[in-house]
Amino acid sequence: MEVLRCQNPQMVRKEIHGHLIGYDLARAAMLASALKFRLCSTQRSFTGSLQELREIAWHIKLRPGRLPEQRDSLLETISELAVGHRPERQ
Repeated sequence: MEVLRCQNPQMVRKEIHGHLIGYDLARAAMLASALKFRLCSTQRSFTGSLQELREIAWHIKLRPGRLPEQRDSLLETISELAVGHRPERQ
């Protein structure tokens, strides 16, 4: 969300809300994955999770009847997206 494309205040608010919903969705997916696989959610990659959510959105559109399998696949993939060791993080 480096640049807001909208020009009037009402649309800017909608665009910001859309970004916040995307952020919350990514964090919720990271938490669900961490709980399912007994991992630390803060050690999952946010950027990787966001990329996987974007990717799976296309698969959901193509095959909406396979949502449970797609969700399980997403959570498994996110569980594998660990961030590297960062001493400044706790």
